[in-house]
This record gives sequence, C-alpha cells and structure tokens, in this order.
Amino acid sequence: MQKKHDPFEALRYRDFRFFLSGKLLLTIALQMQAIVASWMIYDQTKDPFALGLIGLTEAIPALSLALPGGFLADRYNRKKLMLVSVFLMLFASIGFVYYTALDSQTIGTWPAYLVIFFIGLARGFFNPAQSAFWSQLLPNDKYINASVWNSSLWQVGAVTGPALGD
Repeated sequence: MQKKHDPFEALRYRDFRFFLSGKLLLTIALQMQAIVASWMIYDQTKDPFALGLIGLTEAIPALSLALPGGFLADRYNRKKLMLVSVFLMLFASIGFVYYTALDSQTIGTWPAYLVIFFIGLARGFFNPAQSAFWSQLLPNDKYINASVWNSSLWQVGAVTGPALGD
C-alpha cells in the first residue's frame, strides 16, 4: 500500500515553521529596504549607473564571503552565526533609518552605500549558515517537502517585499 502524500508534513515541525516565518519576514524587510535605498539614491543622483552600483555594493561582499561563511557554518554553531548576521543587518538598517532622517541631500549617497555594503557582508555569512541550518530542523525524509516550502516562501517574500517597499 502506498503512503498518502502530505503537502504540509514539514510544517508540522514547530521549529521549522518558526524558521520559515523569520526567513520570510527577513526577506520582505530586505527587499523593502532595497527598494527604498534605490529610490533614495536615484532621487539624489538621477543616474542609472548609481543604481547598478547598489547591486555591486551588496553582491561583492556577499559573494566574496560565501566560501568563508560556509566554512564557518560547518565549524561553528550555525544558529549563532545566523543571529550575529541578522543583528549586523539590523544595525545597518538602523543606520539607514538614521540616514533617511537626516538631510540626505547634503550628506550624499555614501551612507546608503555603506549600509548596503554591511548588509552584503552579513548576507555572506547568513546565507551559507541558514542553508545548512534549516535541514537540521526536521528528519531527512521531510527534506524535499521542506525544500519546497522554503523555496516557495522565499519567492513570496521576494515578490511581496518590493511591492510593500514601493
């Protein structure tokens, strides 16, 4: 007799639900912040090239630290590494709020790029740690179902965040 498929089997694990909820909220927040930063920088510079620099400013540290981040995720506590990364993103975001409260026209765009750079640094450690961490939250036979939920909710966050940030 064939076992009945349960599309919600991974969500029956409380820790995995908490993890997915936090990841969804973080994705939405980062996407919203990216939209706000893009609009602010474009409003100040009116230069499409400045928008391209936003992507480079985040991608270079994130990609450069992916291998060391993966090494650290394999050697140390992944949960602590993720928490440190999230707190770095939080402090960078607080700095961005402070920057937006000031007269950003006279300061220039460099504080926004600095915030984006620090978020890229944090993501260089966060992404490898979370990729390895979430598979620890449930049994191996639930991994495929968990992967579907993980990917689907990331897509929801990646679409919802920019819509809310606009």
